[in-house]
Amino acid sequence: MKPFYPLPQEIPLLLEGVQRALVRPLSQQPHGRINQVLQNGKRKDIYLLVDADNWDNNVCESTPFDQAGTILWCRETFSGYKQIGGRYVREKLHFKATEPDLPVSRWLLPVMMPIYVSRLWLEVLEIKVCRLMDLTHEEMYESGVRIADSYSRGMATDEGSVEAFNCGDGIRRVFYEIYDERFGKREISNPWIWYAAIKKVDAPS
Repeated sequence: MKPFYPLPQEIPLLLEGVQRALVRPLSQQPHGRINQVLQNGKRKDIYLLVDADNWDNNVCESTPFDQAGTILWCRETFSGYKQIGGRYVREKLHFKATEPDLPVSRWLLPVMMPIYVSRLWLEVLEIKVCRLMDLTHEEMYESGVRIADSYSRGMATDEGSVEAFNCGDGIRRVFYEIYDERFGKREISNPWIWYAAIKKVDAPS
């Protein structure tokens, strides 16, 4: 098991099971041409991006999702009441991602959340590293992009727009816009990203 910090915007989608993939940019972006992407033999969470023409461009990085089969327990901003003994009372827990306007005395940072408070558990099914624009429409859809996002952003206004969304063009446009909002204007540079297929699971008993 590994603690994970989903973005606040992702939490409702993950809870509903609508989002079934996670996307994160590599913290180190290769500058040269990458010929190979290799997985470490002993540490399955470490990947090496190889530029065979210029070894100075090689990038070695650990994935934020660990490896396939890992269970991620998610930390998020929360509020709670501790009973005698120091444990939080489950019935009095509140979560900012789904109750943003709730008047609480104070919100606690995600890093302060103990594992037994977590309400969101994810199993990592598959991990890959690739260029942002190499993702398929289906992979973008799995990241939680929906036609409602297209309407809310003024991209879909008629039946033709819906048809364009469903065939993939709209999905791609909305996905890129959401990516830019979350990670900065990096879509133009076609950055290298981590892509993890996940599924929501029950907390272990």
